[in-house]
Amino acid sequence: EDTIYTSSDIIFSNKKYLYIDLCQIVVNGYCRIHDIPFYYNLVRQQWNVLNSIIFDFYFEYERHIEQFGHDLWKTLVVIEIATVPSGNDIIRGFTGYRLLKHIKQYLPRYTISKSDYDLELLCKSLIKYSYIRLAAITDSNKSLKSKLDEKDKDNFNKNIFVNSRTYLYQFENKRHRGFIKSDEPDRQAWYKSCNVQIYSSTLKGWTIGTIIDIQKDHITVQYDNDPNNIPNNNNNNISSHNELDINSSQTQQMRKTVDRYQDNVIKSTPQFIYARKNWIKDSQLEVFSNRYKQWFLGRVTEVLLQQNNEQPYDILKVFYSNNEGKEFNKYVERWSKDLREVQQYKPYNHSNNNNPNNNNNNTNHSQQCIYKKGSNVMVWSNSKQMWIPGIVIELITDHQVVNVRYGDFEKLMPWSSNDIRLCDENAVGLLQEYNQQQLQHHNHQNHFQPY
Repeated sequence: EDTIYTSSDIIFSNKKYLYIDLCQIVVNGYCRIHDIPFYYNLVRQQWNVLNSIIFDFYFEYERHIEQFGHDLWKTLVVIEIATVPSGNDIIRGFTGYRLLKHIKQYLPRYTISKSDYDLELLCKSLIKYSYIRLAAITDSNKSLKSKLDEKDKDNFNKNIFVNSRTYLYQFENKRHRGFIKSDEPDRQAWYKSCNVQIYSSTLKGWTIGTIIDIQKDHITVQYDNDPNNIPNNNNNNISSHNELDINSSQTQQMRKTVDRYQDNVIKSTPQFIYARKNWIKDSQLEVFSNRYKQWFLGRVTEVLLQQNNEQPYDILKVFYSNNEGKEFNKYVERWSKDLREVQQYKPYNHSNNNNPNNNNNNTNHSQQCIYKKGSNVMVWSNSKQMWIPGIVIELITDHQVVNVRYGDFEKLMPWSSNDIRLCDENAVGLLQEYNQQQLQHHNHQNHFQPY
């Protein structure tokens, strides 16, 4: 009884926590459900004791910081960034002073009944739980005074929060990657031959690329630096985007391997997300069978656990049959890599091909594949206007396409294309002939170069 009547005001003393008001809701609900007889006779001090018990059980401070860190991360795109030179590098980050102003402006729900001191404690917790870290300290002239070594990240005598214009902070990459993973499940759904947006430093913007290899979270994308290939992200004109354009390009093919969750370099196309989000009952799709190790045509028979998020974590019940007519049903997440749109490859366009040996009656037009993995081939390069030796590294039999590596590049090509042929004696002769022509042309040009 002494404890009851000398208890402090739990609600008031814990007002800095975001969800403390929910404690009383939990207590009230508990009392009503269990029809506690003294429910209506509790005085303020008695409520405080009961609330404190529920608070200790219910409130998880680490989860509170996680949500705060997540909400902060979503708004950091508009925070003012400061830079400081560090040798040949540049350190970028936001100051402690700017972070507090940012929280007050963009995260008001976390500032109710809180002083600047309370907000500083919240920022210190962000450091403690590895959401942000001190990056550097500058002097009054914004020159580098010191920077925090990676090994001192867990030393909270050095990795500290200060409400100052000279302390520079960064959001932890590990947390950034984790939030990207949870907020953008579409990244888990990528598959080989899937179109994505890739950032091109040459174009200084985004362009469309094709995934040619996936090794866990390492994604290899092939693309070209064609300004006409810059994607149109206008959501008002989104159509299906499940076609892989394997026509030869006049521009040099590029290849880049990036991390799946490196959001400033790779992301889904709007069409990819739109198509997935709109799978409903009876939608056709392709299902990957782990038993048969291949894709089969299927359809959605039921949508379970529908949620109204921007990217719902639905469970789809899908039906498909194998090549022998055996039928299967299985439950798959909407954003699973074992589902994809029905694949359609654009027909190969021979009309604009500059290959002088292009012959529409070429026997390569047969639908029967004459290549196999490891076959030595000759590949026609439009950019170099010559034949280049290559090797077949993969056959995609579902779509009659081969993946060819030549030089430092890879290319998906229909196996009926005139731009690829087995490396026989005739091909070797063509190679020698075109290489000799290129060499003579190069030497001829050099005669007119100034010394």
